[in-house]
Amino acid sequence: MSQPTPDRFNSRRGRSVAIRQANPQDAPALAALFGGLSARSVERRYMMPRRLPPELARREASRLTDQRGDRIVLVATTDEEGTPIVAVAELARDGAEPSVAESAVVVADAYQGEGIGRAVLGRLADAAREAAISHMRAITRADNTPIRQLIASSGRPYQARFAGGEVHYEIAL
Repeated sequence: MSQPTPDRFNSRRGRSVAIRQANPQDAPALAALFGGLSARSVERRYMMPRRLPPELARREASRLTDQRGDRIVLVATTDEEGTPIVAVAELARDGAEPSVAESAVVVADAYQGEGIGRAVLGRLADAAREAAISHMRAITRADNTPIRQLIASSGRPYQARFAGGEVHYEIAL
C-alpha cells in the first residue's frame, strides 16, 4: 500500500513542512528528535523533568513506528539538513471506548512557536474523524501554557478538568 501524499505548508518562519503518516524507517529520526528535546519539552510531553536518555528515546521511537495496534502516528518533516522530523503526533484509540482516542504531540524545540504543532494536531483530528473517532483526550501539566492555548484556540468544543497539577481534556471532533 502506498503512502498518501504529505500535506505541505509553510511555518510561521517560512520553513517548508510536510505532514505524513509515520513509518518504520522513521525510527532513527524520531529517536534523534526525542534525544534532542530540552528537559522542558520532555517535561511538557512526558511529565518527567529531565531529558530522555538515548535508550528511552529509541524505545519511544520504536513504539511509535510499530504499525501494529489501533493508533495513528503523524510526523512533520522539513528538507533542512539534519532535521528530517521536527514533530510527531499520536492518536491511540481507547479499547473500552472505540470512538475516543488519547492524543499527544511534541515539536522540536527549534521549531516551537511556528504553527507546526497546530498543523499536525489539525491533521490528526482529520485522521481521527476518518477513523470514526469522535473525541480526543489529552492530559497535560497545568503549567503547559502552549498546549493549553493551542487547545483553547482550536475552534473545537472541549471540556477541561483540573486534577493534581494536570489538566485532562476531552476535545470534540
